[in-house]
Amino acid sequence: MTAHTQDVFDPKTYPRTYGLSVAGKWMVSALGLIIFSLSLAGGIFFLNSDNARTPAGSAILLALCGGFALMGIYLLAVAIFYRVILQADSIKVFEIYRRRYLAREEIEGRGHFAYGQGMSAWVLVPKPGSGTKIKLSSLLKTDKAFLAWIHSLPDLDLGKKRAAEQERTAAIHSLKQRGFAESTIQRLRRIAGGLNLVVYGVGLAGFLMRDPDHVLTWALVALPWVAILLVARFAPYYRFGGPKNSPLPDLSLVLIIPGLFLALRALQGIAPVGWERPLLLTVWGSAMLVGAALWCDPWLKRHRGTAVLLLILCCGYGYGAGIQVNALLDRSTPQKYRVIVTGKNVSHGKSTSYQLKLAPWGPNVSGQDLMVSNSQYAGTRTGDTVCMLLRSGALRVAWSELGHCDDAYQRTAP
Repeated sequence: MTAHTQDVFDPKTYPRTYGLSVAGKWMVSALGLIIFSLSLAGGIFFLNSDNARTPAGSAILLALCGGFALMGIYLLAVAIFYRVILQADSIKVFEIYRRRYLAREEIEGRGHFAYGQGMSAWVLVPKPGSGTKIKLSSLLKTDKAFLAWIHSLPDLDLGKKRAAEQERTAAIHSLKQRGFAESTIQRLRRIAGGLNLVVYGVGLAGFLMRDPDHVLTWALVALPWVAILLVARFAPYYRFGGPKNSPLPDLSLVLIIPGLFLALRALQGIAPVGWERPLLLTVWGSAMLVGAALWCDPWLKRHRGTAVLLLILCCGYGYGAGIQVNALLDRSTPQKYRVIVTGKNVSHGKSTSYQLKLAPWGPNVSGQDLMVSNSQYAGTRTGDTVCMLLRSGALRVAWSELGHCDDAYQRTAP
């Protein structure tokens, strides 16, 4: 079958109805149930917590919990109600909040929509003026008749490959017009690959090794901005994002990965006071980073969906870099509190985390679960007295850390 307008399917074998596979239903249902349960538990926790909050803060927290609860309900509904009805001359998709329909004669062709991690789904592209694209779930249970119907449509991915090669040629031509030699352009691809490796290397080193001079921390703070400078200098050859297996170097990982390592480092040793200012710092940091990426990258400006996704993924940088800079540049005199350790806890998952449970002290009127290093955990026993240092923060985000109780004035926590 080379042209779908010439294909004839026997109407007697239709309609054919397809839903999610059994594994797909279990996976989507489990995810929805987990999200709903966590959001419900979070809402109950916030309502019963003794921590003082403003009405606006409580409203925001409950709205977030409610939003995630609705997401969980939506996923549960998808597992039950999502279905595709195939006719000889049309396709109809029943989603939770809408119904999609395309006649075969209105379909330009088929393509693949990549979700990442090797997962993709069919996309039916309509002819101009015939509606919008229809994306079919990658978890759909299909059969030979379904695949025959889909494969009879023209393959638009062949055109995408040609378009990608044309885009690469145009990007190289743009660099040559600006005076860059062919050897320099080839070196740029190697630099991009090396920079992605450097990000992981510095991140792992900063996470696993001692960094008393904070060299690795500052390197992680700076790396995303190095990527932005490179894209600003060598766009459109360098960019943030792009299709999978694109011939043009993608530096989006250099934006995202440092923030994840910075956030992990911050969680291990820096405890901000309250949540409103750290949240504001997270949003502003992510917005500044992605805003700068949008400013310098023409491709990202044309793909706002990718920009929104980057904004979410870079929240780790907004929090991690913001909290680290707030602490590293802090020159305030710390207030010291002697606090009793009331318990200890070890959490095992993809990584092991160590926590000390502290009695109420200073701004933490309900006590505190403090994440510490393995050595600090091993050297502290339940009933011991530790010293918490409270500082005002260079960016006006108050924070605390575990310190030494050997000098200066110390307050004893009630």
